[in-house]
Amino acid sequence: MALKPQTTRDAQTQVLQRRTQDPEFLWGGLIPDDDPSALPPNKLELLINCRIQGGSIAPRGGSKGLYDLSASGQILGIGDFQVGTPRKLWIVGDGCPGLSSSVGWYVGFFDVEQDPQFQPAIYYSSATQKAVLAAFSGDLYIGVDNTLRKVVLVEAPYGESALSVSGSSQDLPLLTFTGFTSVPDLMAFDGKLFIAVNGGAGASKVAVWDGVTQFVDVAAINPPTAFGTFRESLIAGFAGAPNSISVRPVGDPGASWATVAPSGGTVAMRGPGCSDTYKDVFWFATGGENLYKFDGTTLTLVPIATTGLPAGSVTHSCCVFGGYLFVTYTAAAHAKIARFDGTTWVAVHKDLTVQDVTVNAARSIVEYRGDLWVGVSSTARGKLFRSVGSDTSGAWVNPGLLAASNNGDLDQLVVY
Repeated sequence: MALKPQTTRDAQTQVLQRRTQDPEFLWGGLIPDDDPSALPPNKLELLINCRIQGGSIAPRGGSKGLYDLSASGQILGIGDFQVGTPRKLWIVGDGCPGLSSSVGWYVGFFDVEQDPQFQPAIYYSSATQKAVLAAFSGDLYIGVDNTLRKVVLVEAPYGESALSVSGSSQDLPLLTFTGFTSVPDLMAFDGKLFIAVNGGAGASKVAVWDGVTQFVDVAAINPPTAFGTFRESLIAGFAGAPNSISVRPVGDPGASWATVAPSGGTVAMRGPGCSDTYKDVFWFATGGENLYKFDGTTLTLVPIATTGLPAGSVTHSCCVFGGYLFVTYTAAAHAKIARFDGTTWVAVHKDLTVQDVTVNAARSIVEYRGDLWVGVSSTARGKLFRSVGSDTSGAWVNPGLLAASNNGDLDQLVVY
C-alpha cells in the first residue's frame, strides 16, 4: 500500500486515494487500537472533528457556549426543545429606522427566538397614511394608504436581520382601492377579512376579502375608525359622526348592519387595538377621557367619575390579561395603565413614566408569551415594556432592543 509522506507532495510522491462513492467501497468505523499495518482499507484509525456523511468524510461543526451555569447552579437535565409555529410581536412604528424618524412607516417584529430579537421588516417610506395589521387565514395582512397587502416573510438566518436578506419589502400587494385614501383598520371575522376603506364622509365603505375575491359589504358611509368582535358580531366604530356604532351579524357580504346609539355622550372608537371583551361585555377606548361598553343591547358611557381617570386623559387601548381588563391612557405626559376587576377600577395601576422619565405617552397593549406588553412614545424614540408575568404593578422590563433600531412612535402591536 502506497503511503503519503506528511512533509512532501510532488509528482514522485505516491498518494493514498479512495473513491468513496464506489458502491463496492463503504467506510467502516474507527480502529484506534489496531496495528496500522493491518488496518483494513475501508477503516480509519482516528478521525477527529469529522463524520462520515454521504460516503465522504465531512468536517464536524464546532460548538458555542450559550450560558455559563457555573455561578448559578447545576444541570439537572437537558432536552431537545423544538420551536413550533413562530409567534412574533409585530409592531407598526413611525419612520423608517436608519433612514428617517418621521417620514413613512415601518412594520417590524420582536421574537425571543431570533437574533437580533427586534427587526424592522418592511419600510413604507413614501406612505402618507399609517399602516395597520391583522391576521387572517394563516397570513398577516397590512393596510397602508389605499392598498391591502399580505406579508411574505423571508426568514433570516439566526444572527442576521430580515432587511439584510430581503431588502425593504417583504409583502405582496393584493387590492388597491382607487379613489380612496386609507385603510383605517382590518379585522378577521366570519371566515373573511373585513377592510375599512376611507373615502371621506359619506363616501367610505367596508370591503370584504375572502382570500380570492373582493366584495363590498356596505358603502356610502362615514369612515370607520376601528373594528372589534363581540359574541358572533362585528362592530364598527367611527370618530363621533355618526354618534353610534354599527353591529353586523355573521353572514355573506351585504348582510345588514344595525345602528346602536349611546346612552350618553359622543361615542368614538379610537383605532386599531382599542377594544376587547371582558366578562361578556365589549369595552373600547375613545381616544378621549371616557370609555364605552356594549352588552349586546345597550351602549353605555363609562365616564371618568367611574373609572377615576384624570380629566383630559387620552385613552388608547384595551386588553384582557390575568382575569383583569387593562386600559392604557396618557395624562399630563405620563403613560399610565388602569385596571378593572369587573367591580372596582384602579386608575393608576402602573405609571411607566415614573419608572422611565423619558416616556410620555401610552400606546397599544397586548398579551405576548405570558407577559403584558405595552408600546410607548418617549423623548428617546418609541419603546417596549413588558410585565414580569402577572406582576403588572411592579417593575416592568424594557428589553432595550428598539433604541438602536427604532425611530419615532409605536402605533400598533399585533401578536402573530
